[in-house]
Amino acid sequence: MQASTHMYRIAVCVRAYRKFTDVYDYDVSARQIDDARQRLVSALSLSGVSFANGQQLSNMFLARLQ
Repeated sequence: MQASTHMYRIAVCVRAYRKFTDVYDYDVSARQIDDARQRLVSALSLSGVSFANGQQLSNMFLARLQ
């Protein structure tokens, strides 16, 4: 069985906490755009994470979509 690769439109929003240094909220949205008959929409929301951890988790999330 061969895995298929899909094309996605990705949106990432990162918001910094004002009172805490290096604490962020991450919102990642991925929308499949390569098939006119089917659409997959996936979202990941992270609250209160460091920038490095948010980036790492976002990358893992996006890698699993393929």
